[in-house]
Amino acid sequence: MNVEHRFCVSLKLITIFTILYFTPGFLTGQIPDTVALPTDTLSNQLGIVGQDSMFVSSDSVPEVVHILPQMAEVFPASHKAGIWLWDRQAMLSSSALTLAELVELTPGIVSLRGGDYGTPETVISFGLASGNIKIFWDGFEWIPMDSGVPDLSRITLAGIKEVRIERRMTGLRIELLSLEPTELTPETVIQVATGDLGTNFLRAELAHPDVLGGSLTFAMDRLETRGPGFQNRGSLSGVGIRYALHKGDKGGVVVEFKSSAPRNDNVDFAKKMGRSDWNIRGRWRLLDGLIGEAFAGSSSLSEDPRKADGEGSHISRKQFGVRTSYEIDGLWARGDARFFPGHNLQRKTYDLRVGSSYVDFLAVEGSLRGQYWSTRNVSSLGLHAVTDPLLGFSLFGSYEDGTVGSPFIMETEIESELGEVDTLGESLERFTKQNGSRLGINFSWNGVDASVALLSSSADSLRPLGLSLEKRAVSLSGKIRNGYEVGIAMPIPINGFGVEGTSQVWEAEMSYLPKRIWKGALTYHGLFKESENLEVWGKAGVIGRDSMLLRTLEPDSNELTRVEASQRWFGHIQVRIVTVNIFIRWENMLGKTDNYDFPNRKQPRFRTVYGIRWVLNN
Repeated sequence: MNVEHRFCVSLKLITIFTILYFTPGFLTGQIPDTVALPTDTLSNQLGIVGQDSMFVSSDSVPEVVHILPQMAEVFPASHKAGIWLWDRQAMLSSSALTLAELVELTPGIVSLRGGDYGTPETVISFGLASGNIKIFWDGFEWIPMDSGVPDLSRITLAGIKEVRIERRMTGLRIELLSLEPTELTPETVIQVATGDLGTNFLRAELAHPDVLGGSLTFAMDRLETRGPGFQNRGSLSGVGIRYALHKGDKGGVVVEFKSSAPRNDNVDFAKKMGRSDWNIRGRWRLLDGLIGEAFAGSSSLSEDPRKADGEGSHISRKQFGVRTSYEIDGLWARGDARFFPGHNLQRKTYDLRVGSSYVDFLAVEGSLRGQYWSTRNVSSLGLHAVTDPLLGFSLFGSYEDGTVGSPFIMETEIESELGEVDTLGESLERFTKQNGSRLGINFSWNGVDASVALLSSSADSLRPLGLSLEKRAVSLSGKIRNGYEVGIAMPIPINGFGVEGTSQVWEAEMSYLPKRIWKGALTYHGLFKESENLEVWGKAGVIGRDSMLLRTLEPDSNELTRVEASQRWFGHIQVRIVTVNIFIRWENMLGKTDNYDFPNRKQPRFRTVYGIRWVLNN
């Protein structure tokens, strides 16, 4: 019995067991007209909410649920600020099954996929690659280790309650927060789906407030497919465990572990990869408004050889750090320092942020970041501001300047000038000096939200991704790029329906930065019945870009590789009945066959995926 068949059988058994086990309680315990929805914490996002009426006995749960003191809130998320926040409810009501699919929904982000699930994939903004994309998991930096950018196929959304995406002019920052129990009753979330091309999906999460004197979160998922033409088998799987001991509401200690294992049958990639990350953190409320934290952890990456006589590889990195935050009367400050012992390149980093929010006037933040490398120390600074609306209009702007290092360089050795390609050759250094600015205006009134911004980006060098997707990769001399972006979201005269769209246009293309990037959709959201126990979401739209230059050379040529324009139409419908959510989504609905991010890396021509998401408090 092969792996796929075993997984399908297991998937069916789990689904049948879940339905048989929970259906009686669901039918008898739920009283539709008495179950109300809590208020959503994000007014601009749609979420799954609701409470199950199956409660365990009061003597089996603690009277109070303790959580760690929360770090001070930093710059508020909004399109104006260039920050997008996906909370638990928003993620569960989206069409995204993976982190890469979730981040791709962000305006101005270009997705770079090596094929279907299981192959390497990443995202990029403003054409900036190696060293400019950072991911943090509860403050612990997710280090790529074998590339210049994170491979998002190695990061699972299982056990994640919040994703914060900061799209800055000098890079991309993604923060992941782990799920933790916040209610007196345990919460279980089960997601099961199946679809075309042998696609199967399972995600299960349990958050329990009282296990051996502490709280426990366990999560696992698996997403598998046979790929385009049923000839590109791949899978993504992951496990996450979090255990916390609390000292009242003063603080506590948390131990976390995550493991992921992407698999694929593509002969150009490692067939099996395995990554694991663990950390232990202690956080304490030092004073009113002042939080301190210390952490230690390790990351490891293992690669199995494709051939029997090949040699696998194993890489590990340790990490130690401290974090602190302070908040009082609209002022906030956050700082962290990280140490990487045994790393022969990047040894230390620090990040300081200070900001304030003046009610009915202005929110502003300043930041300072530094990196200590074996050969050089570099730093960068940033300033961001957003005014409150006046007669519906508000201004926003940001400026960043500094130097960053590249953790990994993989490129073709260049001995001379290559035609029209302006390469750096053997004089290549590891560091990039860059700056960028964004200045715009927003108008918001009666459900209409529109904005326009001028963009400027400059870098003295452009680094490769460092992923195995790139063949004959090169580093290029950078240039100044100017452009603009627009965005709009507004209701239409049909109740519940709306339209939204964003576009980014540059005066000239650059490698990994198409001249035009666009996203647009027709949306629907409706709540029904007095109890609001019936909810419907709908979305149909397109994600597209112009043709794009890669940072690689054509075979037997000195010209940069170009891939054709990409245009993917999609659809998503989800219906919530109390706590049961039924969804269906469509990929590449027009069946476009030349949607390539890299040459000869086939993506699904068309796929339908359907399934359920069930939130159980029991």
